[in-house]
Order: sequence, then structure tokens, then C-alpha cells
Amino acid sequence: IYNFTKKARVDLREHLPERGEPRRQRVAQRRSRFQEGAPPKRSIDERPAEVEEKNSPGHYEADTVHSRRGGSGGVLTIRERATRTRWYFLLPNLEANTVLPILMLFFQRLPTHLRKSLTLDNGSEWSEAYHKLEKILPGFQVYFCHPYKSYERGAVEHANRELRRFFPKGTDFATVTEEQLRHAERLINNWPMKCLGWKRSGPIFEELLKKAA
Repeated sequence: IYNFTKKARVDLREHLPERGEPRRQRVAQRRSRFQEGAPPKRSIDERPAEVEEKNSPGHYEADTVHSRRGGSGGVLTIRERATRTRWYFLLPNLEANTVLPILMLFFQRLPTHLRKSLTLDNGSEWSEAYHKLEKILPGFQVYFCHPYKSYERGAVEHANRELRRFFPKGTDFATVTEEQLRHAERLINNWPMKCLGWKRSGPIFEELLKKAA
């Protein structure tokens, strides 16, 4: 479909979920700094093989989606790797002390066997999260990707792109309502997925929660 559109029907390109626009090259320097004196981060190199295999529920990736330039706030995206379930949370800003309470509440509500690990990038919004989450959640481990290697957390990157179908780049998330975001989340989690045998990710995770109750 993409090849046909690119070669024969360029006029339809704007309707594609992913338009194939070239990515901007990042500068080869650290985007942000973590607090001095904070516990050392755990590298993704230490992450167990079962996380990569996506057969064991309870492993997550998280990222943030930014508002347009000049806008405010954004969205926190969390994705479970095995069931492919996505969650989206509106943020008034992207500061660490705003992101941390949402992460803590999200994982505290889950059964212990469905909260095993979280993989993040090196953004400053996670500077309060990684050591405090491990402190309050026994056995929970937080891993960090190598700088500027977004493919190492490709699941949540894909979840971000799915969200952009509803809120394209240029959106000011300060104008997005909770109801609009929940509507998008429900639709995304109810798309049949080939990797799940054409099942829907949302109901799969809900069934796991019911069994744990």
C-alpha cells in the first residue's frame, strides 16, 4: 500500500497513518542530565531475555509525547510488551515531579506478577522515577536505553505513532480533554492485531486482571 501510494497515488499520502517523512537527525550530545548523586541507572544490556521475547506479561515501556512548540503539557505513554496494551495520560508539563506520581499510581494498582520491569529513555522527566519506583515496588526493575537509540523501546514508539493518528504533530495537548484521550485509547486497544492472532490487546490485559483478582 505504501509503495503504491508513493509511486502512483501521491495525492493519498496525507491519509496514511505513517507518511514516511524523514526523521530529523539528533545532535550527538546528551539531551538531559539526571540529578547528581542519584543511584546509578540500570542499562538495557542487563534486561532479561524474557522481556525481549514478549511472552511474559508485566514488562513495560514508557515515553512522553510533546505538545506543539509553544504549547504546554503532553502525554505519558505506557505500553505492556506481551499483550501490546497501551495507556495514555495527559500531563500539564513534562517535569519529573509531574510524571512520577502518575507512574507510581499506575504500577501500584497492578498485581505484583503484572509489574516486573519498565524500560525508559534518558529524558529528564524520568530522573525522579527510576530509583523511587524500585524502592516502593519490591522486585520491580527499571532499565534505560542507550542514548538516542529509540529502536530499543520500539513498542512504546509505535504506541506514540498510533496516538498521533488522533492527535497529529502540531497538537497542543492543553486543549485535549480526558474524554478525547480515553476515546482514542479505547479505539487503539481494540484494534485486532496479527501478532496476537487477531485478538485485541485491551481485552487480553483485562482478562489477566480478572484472573489475578
